[in-house]
Amino acid sequence: MSDTLQMALALSALGLLLVEEEKKKRMRKIRRKRTKWVKPWILQRQAQGAFPNLCRELELQETCDFKNFAWLFPTQFHMLKELISPIIQRANTNYRDCISVGERLMITLRFLATGESFKSLSYQFRVGMSTIQQFVPETCAAIYQVLKDKYLKVYMYLFNVFCFSPVKSKNEQFFFDLSDIV
Repeated sequence: MSDTLQMALALSALGLLLVEEEKKKRMRKIRRKRTKWVKPWILQRQAQGAFPNLCRELELQETCDFKNFAWLFPTQFHMLKELISPIIQRANTNYRDCISVGERLMITLRFLATGESFKSLSYQFRVGMSTIQQFVPETCAAIYQVLKDKYLKVYMYLFNVFCFSPVKSKNEQFFFDLSDIV
């Protein structure tokens, strides 16, 4: 092969590479429009979500209905919220406000009490489903951490007394003193 022919082949190969590179750059620019960081219906959480509207209204007006919704009385809910808030509290950022401890707790309680799906809770409370998937286990772990010393001890004591005590005959009486627990 002559030198000019080799030079022509090399230049044409280089030209093809440049054309391909140019196509790739154009395809990257028009590849896909980015989706929004937060869906528009989620942005309406403070105005139309279940926690700022329904839960607060039930708490202020109908405590029995609040108990039916959250499976806790408002005083119990606030006590539990105060106990777990140091563990699960998040800080607001410049880009968005964090989901409050009360809202995290309410969503977790609704999930535990009703067995609703994360998708259903997402629409009800206007929080992203992936966000709910992330903080429900965190909140459950926090609840367990703050309540285990007080309530698990009582349960284990009762479990040991009633399950592992010797079987009594009909004529024997078994007295159990609750003051031993506390």
